[in-house]
Amino acid sequence: MILLSELIKKDPRFPLDAYLLINDGLQYAYKITGRKDHITAHELLEGIRQLMLKRYGQMAKMVLNSWGIYTTDDIGQIVFNLVNAGLMVKRGNERLEDFHGVYEFEQAFVDGYVITD
Repeated sequence: MILLSELIKKDPRFPLDAYLLINDGLQYAYKITGRKDHITAHELLEGIRQLMLKRYGQMAKMVLNSWGIYTTDDIGQIVFNLVNAGLMVKRGNERLEDFHGVYEFEQAFVDGYVITD
């Protein structure tokens, strides 16, 4: 198993915060689905989307971009970096392509943002 610090050295595109987001997004996905078992790529991405909007509001896209995350493909790359390092487990047929183009950041974080009371 590789430590996160070693993983960041191996792939410096993404800082520690980007990797920590995956865990936080996973926990949030468990919360919104009500499950404790396996979460799909789409469920993880939705958990991350909702969590980022909750934490950062209209700034969510900018925060993600500051962490080197510009697309759902980037999130997939982080997930598979964690899988390849032995820090996360995938199910048999899951692929990096499962994260491809799931949503556009402009629409998901900017256009789709609604201010609530």
